[in-house]
Amino acid sequence: MITGPAYKTVGNNETIHYLTGATGKNANPTQLPIPNYYWKAFLKVKWSGNTVTSASAIGFWFEHKTYSSQSYTSYAKSVDYIEQMTGLDLFTNLPGDNDSGIEKSAESNTSWTTFQNF
Repeated sequence: MITGPAYKTVGNNETIHYLTGATGKNANPTQLPIPNYYWKAFLKVKWSGNTVTSASAIGFWFEHKTYSSQSYTSYAKSVDYIEQMTGLDLFTNLPGDNDSGIEKSAESNTSWTTFQNF
């Protein structure tokens, strides 16, 4: 599992808001950026000896806001989506690459059920 903040999405220009941190007697205020989004990415792999033979991944993307009691599964996204939004390349040690192989197959999944049953 990997978790991270996103202050801006790739190619967009969201406003970043800041909190002013506590200051000491002679310290300057610290500006703390507030993420606009949070994401999680999960990975399961199957091995044969020291070789990964298959994998499944799922991502979740959340705006920084208050949520109702709605199921988290409605926020499921592919890891490819998380990568597109953040500019990161996750799970790079999987065989293959973003265009083919185990990495491509795993990172394109958008179904929590598929991931859960892997």
